[in-house]
Amino acid sequence: MNKSPANKAVGLEEFKTLHSVPLEVQAELDRKMMSVGDLLALRVGDVVTLPRAAGENINVYAGGALIGWGEVLVMERLLAVRIADLRNTPPPIADFPPVAPERG
Repeated sequence: MNKSPANKAVGLEEFKTLHSVPLEVQAELDRKMMSVGDLLALRVGDVVTLPRAAGENINVYAGGALIGWGEVLVMERLLAVRIADLRNTPPPIADFPPVAPERG
């Protein structure tokens, strides 16, 4: 079996055929568990604190799978994310949600 670097790992070249496929990208500030009672008690103007420290990188997902981390920015009054780090390995295929077949 040939173990040259080109044959050792799956490269991004193999994904070229998917180049124009749309994929939802999400930037998640943080997650927090709340009781139903606390959730029902929320009112307009209430502040929900999150465990992530201000300035800490946030998670970036593509197709529901974690692909890296980024820094939240404000650019021309819009939120943006500067990619700070990407996963070294592709997410396991199990991380991606199943794709429903098209009906036609």
